Amino acid sequence: TIRQNFLECVVKSSDLIRRQLCVCAQTIAREDYPYNWPGIMDQIHTTLSTDSQATAWLGSLLVLHQIVKKYEYKKLEDRDGLNKAMVHVLPVLLERLGQLHT
Repeated sequence: TIRQNFLECVVKSSDLIRRQLCVCAQTIAREDYPYNWPGIMDQIHTTLSTDSQATAWLGSLLVLHQIVKKYEYKKLEDRDGLNKAMVHVLPVLLERLGQLHT
């Protein structure tokens, strides 16, 4: 399905297409995350932790940004879907940022 292959499309697309896919990611995240798009955080986690190409990181972070924007103005009690996912994604981001720093 589209949701299962979405991150791969973002990662492998050219810059212009990636920008358009980010607009799509915003809509999918707003409407479908977390219930109808539960695997996206696992995909982001896997891409960030295993892929060493900058385009893979960029694509993952752009999709993650769209998901985070969904919760930007929500109350703390309404951010459960994001909080559970961030427990797994933030340690990988910290590790990657540490690698960039050294």
